[in-house]
Amino acid sequence: MATRDLAQFVILEAPPERVFAAWTEPDQLVQWLAVRADVDLASGRFTLHSGTPGASGSHEVRAAEAPHLLHLGWRIDPDTLTDVRLELSPHEGGTRLVSRHRFPDDLQSVDPMHVHELWAYHHSLLKTWLELGRAACRLDPDRTPAKEIRHHLELSAPPDRVWAALTTPELIRRWNAFAPRASVDGRVGGRYSFGWSGEAQGTDGPGEITVWEKDRRLTYRWHGDPPTLVSWEIEPLPGSAHGTKLTLVHSGFGVDQNMLVDYNLGWADFLANLALLLERDLDAGWSGEAAAG
Repeated sequence: MATRDLAQFVILEAPPERVFAAWTEPDQLVQWLAVRADVDLASGRFTLHSGTPGASGSHEVRAAEAPHLLHLGWRIDPDTLTDVRLELSPHEGGTRLVSRHRFPDDLQSVDPMHVHELWAYHHSLLKTWLELGRAACRLDPDRTPAKEIRHHLELSAPPDRVWAALTTPELIRRWNAFAPRASVDGRVGGRYSFGWSGEAQGTDGPGEITVWEKDRRLTYRWHGDPPTLVSWEIEPLPGSAHGTKLTLVHSGFGVDQNMLVDYNLGWADFLANLALLLERDLDAGWSGEAAAG
């Protein structure tokens, strides 16, 4: 049977032993990936309740070789068990973690784009928890239906730096690895661009700026069917002399946001990259596609 293999890497500033524990100890899993976790490596039990679509379920431990390998039967939905290998190796004082997800190529219930977004999001949750002390933009498993995506982020950076990261093309390129040709015409009626082909075609990506309030609010149209709006609100963080509360709202969808898996995970991943840039001066290259195993 032909199979599809998706592999991604993440560089973590923590030793392999620490990363392996984060993936296998229930009291650590609930800090970044799940709200409940029941794991027993000896018996093969690996059950998660998570806000991440495709992560909740009764998975299976197929092999555990601390601290280098965790091999799982991953239940992408209640009826579909797929294959996941988490491979850990030392890297410049930290760890290079590669996630390899294998599933039948003709499996209709699995969307490869969703699998890609799923593991990119897992990696950003893990990295922000290990390196910032908090998992950025965790999804609530009990979120109520709504026709908008909403994420909040508390940042150890002042509002003017957050504004600059959102509106300066050189900085946008540092937190959004998918925007190498980012450009911003900073005014109402100007164009906000990631340089995507979908922008010219009117199918995907940012467009006309509708709100431009320096250091406070930025809103732009988002191409699609239907067209939507992306709004960023910047506020001083209460109780902090230099912190910022950043709120992202992507609104105007015609369906419940819980159905918009890729948008939900994609924005959360972008925000994790933004936090790591502002707080640790890290470019987005700490994660990406890995070679086939």
